[in-house]
Amino acid sequence: MRKEYKTLLLTDEFNIIKNGDPSGRHIVPCLPVVFLPEGNEKEIQEREIENVSDVIKGFPYVLENAAQVEESYLDMIDARLNGYPLKILQTGRCI
Repeated sequence: MRKEYKTLLLTDEFNIIKNGDPSGRHIVPCLPVVFLPEGNEKEIQEREIENVSDVIKGFPYVLENAAQVEESYLDMIDARLNGYPLKILQTGRCI
């Protein structure tokens, strides 16, 4: 599964998560597909997945189900990873 959103690449593809995206987008790993692969034990061993924390360390955001994530949350992730300001409060005089 690959889903592009602004500068984000939401994916459950192990090779992209492990090696990075050639186009330079920020990768947001999606679970549980990455860590619950279909196939036999040999296929799982070939992927060299020892445990979840080894694969996703270094990623500030990991999604459990990308299909159910709201765009406002993806906007927040995009802004945080790119250093854009976020509107967190608005009053009658200030934003």
